[in-house]
Amino acid sequence: MDAFRLSRHHLSRRAPAAALSSVAADIAGAQAQVLSAAQMSFWARIKGTRIRDLDSAIWKDHSLVKAWAMRRTMFLLPSDELAIFARGTTRRAVYHLHSAIRRIGPSQALDKLLDAVMEILKLPRTRAELAQHLNMSYGYRLKSKAGGGWGNKTAVPWVEVESASLPVGQLFHIISARHVLCSGPNVGNESTQVRADRWIPDWRDMPVAQAERELLVKYLKAFGPSTLQDFALWAGMYVRDAKQIWSREAENIAQVDVEGWKASSNRISLT
Repeated sequence: MDAFRLSRHHLSRRAPAAALSSVAADIAGAQAQVLSAAQMSFWARIKGTRIRDLDSAIWKDHSLVKAWAMRRTMFLLPSDELAIFARGTTRRAVYHLHSAIRRIGPSQALDKLLDAVMEILKLPRTRAELAQHLNMSYGYRLKSKAGGGWGNKTAVPWVEVESASLPVGQLFHIISARHVLCSGPNVGNESTQVRADRWIPDWRDMPVAQAERELLVKYLKAFGPSTLQDFALWAGMYVRDAKQIWSREAENIAQVDVEGWKASSNRISLT
């Protein structure tokens, strides 16, 4: 099984230099929360790849894209398959949306706010720029509160909605329950987010159910044999949600025994 996975991940034989996008697809994305980690991941898998090659693919021709996907963490992904990874992990973003609804209450106010965010993100925006446009162009009141995430106590902008407020940075995650975003170029040390349909040439979206199925297939091809629980952990969703996706693909999933370990694999990936 180790040899099987090493081959699938291009670690037993490096891919040719022109294979950046296909390798990103084969390994189901390269973790890029820290971009240098993704750079090393590609270096290990592709002959002669250089940082400038990756930079060109991300920022010039947009054949690779940096975006939130599995577990709502950053990955480098093939741009022509971004919809699979973004729509396929929509359930994680829906958790953020439901949290916002619980805070604000059921109303049209959140829909109106998210419509404004989508209009602003026609261009790459930092969190601070998004807050400024919400205030100056749409009249939303802002306040500064702690809430930088991951225990960060740094004061960040919050936007007032009805009688509640939300961290502006959280809006990027909330809106991903409905729309697909990706990273634009940094402004100084700050990252930006932009609408995928404005950043990726010939953007192709897809329904969530189709994306979830294709995401599972990609996972099993890259990491199988595996289990439902492992898929849920990798994708960053509750097991009950992962089970719904798994069951829809059940007829194409084969049960295997790996030295007494019971697991599953996509039938195609076994051939």
